[in-house]
Amino acid sequence: MAIVNISKKSRHVRWNFHRSPENDQMMRYHIVVVDDKNLRQKMDAIVAQMRAAAGPVEQIRSEVTGNIPKSRGLKYLFETYDSGAAPDMVDPRRTGRPTVLDKELYERTSRPIDGINVHVEEFFGR
Repeated sequence: MAIVNISKKSRHVRWNFHRSPENDQMMRYHIVVVDDKNLRQKMDAIVAQMRAAAGPVEQIRSEVTGNIPKSRGLKYLFETYDSGAAPDMVDPRRTGRPTVLDKELYERTSRPIDGINVHVEEFFGR
């Protein structure tokens, strides 16, 4: 399902999912698109899959962006969504980029509310 050994300094999509803590009928998707262009279009394509599969999608976290150091212009776009779409209905590979199912993308309860943001910033800032 996912390519596990991919450099964080290359174009790809990282994602993870778990049951939404606010609504057990929904899945929560954390998605990071890494590319040098068209990040919004790639993110929108993934969200469109969720909408097509299960209707409304609620954006939980929006437009967390940053640059990938020493990467020749790569940037990341990180967003979180709640959707009724089951994980097997969502395929980030349709963006045309390698995909990583990243189990480290999850809400941190031991950190402040933005703990997952800190994780993403630290991961790509290394």
